[in-house]
Amino acid sequence: MAIYGGLTGQQMLDRVGYRLEDPDKKKWEEVAHKLPELQSAMVKVVDLIDNHFLTELEVHDTNKTVTAGSMAFSVLTNLPIRNGILNVKVTSGKYCTIREVEDLKRTENTYKTGSTTNPLVHIFSEKLVFEPTTIAAADVWYLRGPTTLLAGSVVCELNIALHDVVCRFAESEIWLANNQVARADRAEKKAMDVIQMLNARYAIEQPPGIGGSK
Repeated sequence: MAIYGGLTGQQMLDRVGYRLEDPDKKKWEEVAHKLPELQSAMVKVVDLIDNHFLTELEVHDTNKTVTAGSMAFSVLTNLPIRNGILNVKVTSGKYCTIREVEDLKRTENTYKTGSTTNPLVHIFSEKLVFEPTTIAAADVWYLRGPTTLLAGSVVCELNIALHDVVCRFAESEIWLANNQVARADRAEKKAMDVIQMLNARYAIEQPPGIGGSK
């Protein structure tokens, strides 16, 4: 989704070029050097930022087939990034409780085992694994990877607060590739400062959960 007031792919390239002291595009080619680093920087930002700043990447797939109690990520419309499963619901049934692999032992009893009224799911080896195994289809909410950035007029789809952070990370990687370690470190620190500030702010400002707890 285009973000009002955000940077286009070309504007991000121009900003990185300016910071690299290369506004005339003579030192580093846009397509060969700057654009790939911007794309890598987008993925890096997605890996570091809290999920709540990534609503543009949220996807909801419905009625996806579950085979013998599991659903491979490849069944989904998009590949979830960093195992970013947000919610799972049995199609026309109950929402699943998402558990960690480390917690499987805790549900290994008659009272806590998965059932049609209390379905369970965990992530393992790029699959959603369901209990009970009789579940036939599920709806999945998840985070996909960012769309490929192009050198044109399309606005970067990430939250506008992250656009300059992406540029900073790209700048850092290009400086590093050219043995300008000090400048690379400065650019990365500026990017990380914003990431940490946004994550810390959300931890304070997030809405209360069910029962009033965050």
